[in-house]
Amino acid sequence: MVRLKNLIRLTFELAYGRNISGLIRCLEIGSSIAVQLIDCDFGDDDGFSSLLMDLSLVPTSIGVAGMPNHDVVTFALNSSSALRSISFECAFHEDRASERVQQYVRELWISPSVDDISSGVIAGCWIHLETLVCCDYALEYILILLSTPTELPCARELSTIRLIQTSSRKNLDLSAQQGVQERFMLARKDCPAIRLVIESHVLQRDVGQRVMGDVEALFEFVEYRFFEEVPTMAYPDVCKRGWSAKYPRGSGGYQLCSAPRSLTFGDRRDGHLTS
Repeated sequence: MVRLKNLIRLTFELAYGRNISGLIRCLEIGSSIAVQLIDCDFGDDDGFSSLLMDLSLVPTSIGVAGMPNHDVVTFALNSSSALRSISFECAFHEDRASERVQQYVRELWISPSVDDISSGVIAGCWIHLETLVCCDYALEYILILLSTPTELPCARELSTIRLIQTSSRKNLDLSAQQGVQERFMLARKDCPAIRLVIESHVLQRDVGQRVMGDVEALFEFVEYRFFEEVPTMAYPDVCKRGWSAKYPRGSGGYQLCSAPRSLTFGDRRDGHLTS
């Protein structure tokens, strides 16, 4: 066991999931760390979720966002640590390890990707999910996801939906066809009432965009908020000190301070990690 209690940043690039887990199990690290995975390969197994358990990172928030270059960024974080995966697909798979992780999550953020994976993400085992944050999605689409399947809808403890329009030049689509409304009411008749929060840029304040009365009746109440800066997930302090706004690629080598604070590993693709 290698003792690295001062380590706060750990990056793996082009690495296999089994190698990452093997290394993590050999490290004794502190309770606050930012781990980043860049183009790492977990195959079809439960590597990402298992890695969270190897790190003793019990996430209370999960985020999945599409990037313009077709990459998908998956976040898992709590008040002290975080894991970020940047890859060509969502790091979460439908497996037992994911179900064990999802039971602790209270907040889920989703943003569109080129090959939208939001339906698969929301359909997960989010048994204690309280808040769903949807960036740049039409309200009707979210209602459909939360009504599927009708006999056993997902996220049954959901209490808040936040719809965020990240562009100051666009309006959210707040309409919903009658059939979608009826299905939503039927599917969630035994679930707690949901609050709907509409969030848009302050420049949209005078547009007067509101949900129609029949759609508003689906919710406990509807609230409208305006922002100057687009809301983001509440990252722990270790991320604010450790993560770059840009995603490092091809960085190579590891970097050490006098007391190790940052490590970067790559994979030669022959099954051995390099540093």
